[in-house]
Amino acid sequence: MANGALNHHALLTLLLTVSALSPAAKAAAPTASAEELFARRIQPLFREKCLACHGDDPKKIKGGLDMRTLGGLLKGGESEKPSIVPGKAESSPLWLAVTREGDAENWAAMPPKENDKLTKKQLAWVKAWIAGGAPWPDAKRLAEIARTNADNWSAEDGIMVKTSGASLLNRPAAATSR
Repeated sequence: MANGALNHHALLTLLLTVSALSPAAKAAAPTASAEELFARRIQPLFREKCLACHGDDPKKIKGGLDMRTLGGLLKGGESEKPSIVPGKAESSPLWLAVTREGDAENWAAMPPKENDKLTKKQLAWVKAWIAGGAPWPDAKRLAEIARTNADNWSAEDGIMVKTSGASLLNRPAAATSR
């Protein structure tokens, strides 16, 4: 009887392990690398390319799509459909809009100006982030990710550096040439 119980336990453990490693399970669960991708690339990209129309001024959000939070992306805009499907980039309207491959009648190309369109590298980041479960870490987790990767990331990687807020542009030339 003990061997039967042990075999049942081993089989159950094996099944749980295999199901956890299945492609569907992996697609649905956010990964640490997808969180790092959000912190390093996606959040700065959204700030640069999207938030002027979709979040900087909550009273003037275009298309009803608020991109300041994951909740806003999942709620969607005027289409009343989620703009992302975590784990499924190709099914995500956001992906269809930024690749400019979507049905133009339903998903306008974004950013709308041709010269602002995303680069191939930026498109790869968006696709990987959505495919990785589209995690949106909170401020505490973002700080932890930044701290953990501080030695590996540079300013061009999208890490924000806290400053005094003073601008060198408004200072007299003598003060900036010291």
